[in-house]
Amino acid sequence: MIRIMLKSKIYDLRITDVTPMCSESIGIDRELMKKANIIEFEQVDVLDISNGKRFTTYAIPEESGACVYGAAAKLVDVGDLIIILSYTLAEDGISRKVKIARGQNHENCNLNEGGQEWKS
Repeated sequence: MIRIMLKSKIYDLRITDVTPMCSESIGIDRELMKKANIIEFEQVDVLDISNGKRFTTYAIPEESGACVYGAAAKLVDVGDLIIILSYTLAEDGISRKVKIARGQNHENCNLNEGGQEWKS
């Protein structure tokens, strides 16, 4: 059976800018994208810890910070703390690792099947 599984997670990331008059996307620090294994134009879910709202969009690289563009910019405020999730398709029984990056200090971790984190 093919399932949609968590592939990447960026947490403790603060919104640094919002720009409602652009196409829908989220700009993410390119180093965080690399550490979390998220590529340009990949679909992501954004979970706003500060207000409980969530939305789906696509990722684009930024020099630093996190900027929400388009209509979704009305769902967040500068300074909000967010989590960004990306997914992959996987077959049952296939070993997988989740790439985890922490937004505040760019700490990079992996999450194995048993839920244990380790730095990479």
